[in-house]
Amino acid sequence: MKFLDILGQRGKRIAKVILLVILFAVSIVLITYAAVYKVPSALNTGPTKIIVIGKTTSNIAFWLSLRDGVDVAAKEYGIDYEYWGPDSESDIDTQISLVYQAIAQKPDAIILAATDYGRLAEPAKAIIDAGIPLVTMDSNVYGDDGQIGSCFVATDNVAAGVKAGEAMQALLPAGKKVAVISHQIGTTSSRDRDTGVRQGLGADTFVLPTVDAAGSEETAYELAVKILEDPDIGGIICLNEYSTTGAARALIGAGLSGKVLLVGFDSSPFLNTSMEEGCLNATVIQRPYNMGYLAVVNAIAVLDGKKVDPFYDTGSILVTKDTMYLGENEKLLFPFT
Repeated sequence: MKFLDILGQRGKRIAKVILLVILFAVSIVLITYAAVYKVPSALNTGPTKIIVIGKTTSNIAFWLSLRDGVDVAAKEYGIDYEYWGPDSESDIDTQISLVYQAIAQKPDAIILAATDYGRLAEPAKAIIDAGIPLVTMDSNVYGDDGQIGSCFVATDNVAAGVKAGEAMQALLPAGKKVAVISHQIGTTSSRDRDTGVRQGLGADTFVLPTVDAAGSEETAYELAVKILEDPDIGGIICLNEYSTTGAARALIGAGLSGKVLLVGFDSSPFLNTSMEEGCLNATVIQRPYNMGYLAVVNAIAVLDGKKVDPFYDTGSILVTKDTMYLGENEKLLFPFT
């Protein structure tokens, strides 16, 4: 006769309750063990997934190089990732929408390059409130209590701006004005580079109010054309790749290449040629590949419960025609070859 038949109906009920209690206790132990020690098991749903939200998906050299860094880190660490972004850096509304879409997908972590440090504050806070680790890169985002997110991976943009300002000051003829064209005034990268540029130029240099290309090379070109109507303009400083490209086009079109100074940020095949031909006097090169790579590395460290620095500086280098083929400079200028 079976054991439960011997126990009778009351015994069967007691045995079932005891069995359920044992199974529940075992499951709690297994879940706790997996959570604490991060041991892969049948309870895990699959590989780590990270959603990376950039400022744009367009074929700008900086973002292409950054995405290469993300891709290599993802392969090395065996994680899945998706790269999202608006078509243009000026499309802040789309980036905000993408953040909320990413939250809904419940990834293991989100990496964000904020197009506007003010307007992205609430969406970034929503990431944290959803229990999703956040790492920011390139441009940061701030709330009432300061930086939002575990780690910010970027160029020290004030220091980079100082390099650009000092390069312009060293070449600027006495009494001439300097204009500054921002790529997107609402980003921390623009704000901090602008601050550094003015520090590097010094208090005695006449600097016009910064104008905003608003995420558009064509707008930067039109702004530069207008700036060049002032006969007292001695130089233009641009704060990213496409704003520098727009200004270089305006100088070439006006026949002022080499006559009005141009100092920029970043590189591209066109800007490298512009430097070789004397239109672009100097450019501040960042390390976007490292930025993308280290953003992923820091996100993984956060997921593993490791301590990370709140800011990771990926560095910058001032390059001129005389130094563009020296050492690391050449590698940074020509990542696409």
